[in-house]
Amino acid sequence: WMAHNNFANILDKNGELEKAISHYRTAIAVEPDIALPHVNLGNTLAKQGKLEEAIFHYRAAIKIEPGYFVAENNLGETLVKKGAIDKAIVHYQAAISMNPDYALAHYNLGIALTKIGAIEQAITHYKTAVQAKPDFASAHNNLANSLENKGELDEAIIHYRAAIRLKPDYFESHFNLGNALAKKGELGKAITQYRAAIKIKPDEASAPNNLGIVLAKKGDLEEAILHFRTAIKIQSDFAQAHNNLGGALLMMRKTKEAISHFRAAIKSRPGYLDALKNLKIAHRQLEN
Repeated sequence: WMAHNNFANILDKNGELEKAISHYRTAIAVEPDIALPHVNLGNTLAKQGKLEEAIFHYRAAIKIEPGYFVAENNLGETLVKKGAIDKAIVHYQAAISMNPDYALAHYNLGIALTKIGAIEQAITHYKTAVQAKPDFASAHNNLANSLENKGELDEAIIHYRAAIRLKPDYFESHFNLGNALAKKGELGKAITQYRAAIKIKPDEASAPNNLGIVLAKKGDLEEAILHFRTAIKIQSDFAQAHNNLGGALLMMRKTKEAISHFRAAIKSRPGYLDALKNLKIAHRQLEN
């Protein structure tokens, strides 16, 4: 069984999933009472989106080896993909009870708890994850997100910076750090982070939009307009970017073009109150 299992691992790593599955199944047929190939097969099936079958094999592994915390965690991950958050939480908790320093299970439990609005509990588990694995960049980022949502900006910034130190090309942490710094009024520092985010993912619309917002606050309307236009070029139905561009154009007395963007914002997001309000202001400005 071991030779089939190990060869399947290589095939899986190389992206040859169907062949890997075949060898995992052979390993299980040869030795059905060993948990490892069940877990490995579950992992490969989950990659293919075959979630029910993956769940079957994770449960088989747990039945064979009740203390198999990796199987509990992976079962939880697959249940989350199916939307069964409450069931996933039970399995993450089981994994942690078996291995209290298992950073990945704490991290995953933090994500699941965030999904159900249990932010304080999520923070506890993210903190445990980074204590158990200090180089866990995603856990630092998610901890920072939760802290920022609570308004604890200074501590959030510490963890965004930790995530970036560990993973310098981490788009989400640069972007999120920019947002946190902007909330604190540290606009120059926020601009630096948004520019870094854009360099990492030039085809992501959110960073140029937020960069435009901060530049507009600093009074640099011309550059703000360039970035709002970039965001719209990337994502033509980006309602907020259309509204922001309209607002900047309105401030520069380019009223007709502003109106076209307020209308585009409302078309993308019917009932968009800010854009509706701005459209009324623009029409009044045009009349005057």
